[in-house]
Amino acid sequence: MPETSMDSTSQHQDLSMGTQSIPLDFAIHTMEHLGYLCVGDQEPSAEDAAKVDRVFEGSPKLSAPWFDFCKGGDESKSFLMSDHEWFRKIIKNRLNVHDFRDLKKQGPAIIEFKENTEVEQFMRAHPSREAVSVFRPLRDSAGWDNGLFKLFTSSHHQNDHEFEHSPDKDADEVVVDKKQCLFVDGALYVKLSPKGGVRMVWQGFSKRPMFGDIDNPKGLPFMKI
Repeated sequence: MPETSMDSTSQHQDLSMGTQSIPLDFAIHTMEHLGYLCVGDQEPSAEDAAKVDRVFEGSPKLSAPWFDFCKGGDESKSFLMSDHEWFRKIIKNRLNVHDFRDLKKQGPAIIEFKENTEVEQFMRAHPSREAVSVFRPLRDSAGWDNGLFKLFTSSHHQNDHEFEHSPDKDADEVVVDKKQCLFVDGALYVKLSPKGGVRMVWQGFSKRPMFGDIDNPKGLPFMKI
């Protein structure tokens, strides 16, 4: 069973979800149901954001039709708030692991979303199903109008055939502000935006090594970095 017990500090941790404050245990339940969660507890300092920007500007980029990206380092991990206990509890509960250190980590990567009006693309949020992807906008809030993908609610419970033949696909447009991280179940379907402009930090967390999953055609290209 997923880890549900929380220490007294975590139990009373409130996180920002839109305009509301919600307890951590409710955030975990929301993630399990929807397949994604957009929460946070503080804005990054200007210096922390500038460190990530400097790495992106000074690094050689890899390019794909929808993204330019480079590998991040400790500055990106810190920017994602991955050392915060609430961050770790969300991922541990979703992947049913006791110790955060047991997880396999991919990235981090720094991504700039580009305009692309090619045929609609439906991708998965991570090459592996038993995984979680985490995104955080660097300078501006992220949404459909500046490059962030739509999220197909509860599609992490479907296989490819079920999703492709589902007549009613419920796609959510979310806005992730600078105070928040977007947690997405690895099996959730996303629809890439034709817009661009936003810059984000990403890191993946999987229960097992990716092995052959890294070649999954529905995985996003920066997840191979």
